[in-house]
Amino acid sequence: MEEETAKRYLPQDSMKNLKITVMNNRVLETARRQFLFSYYFYRISFIGTALLTKQNIVRYNGG
Repeated sequence: MEEETAKRYLPQDSMKNLKITVMNNRVLETARRQFLFSYYFYRISFIGTALLTKQNIVRYNGG
């Protein structure tokens, strides 16, 4: 039987800093954007975001 992992969260001020801080390094900025994307999309897994393509994105009602 697998043991459930305790939930851990970033403090609100750390999350706010992640949202507003743009990185000068292209790799770090990509990682920051992928993290925020997964956070806003109900914590989609990292591998899920890495494998996403434009063909996976469906627009509804022009939005």
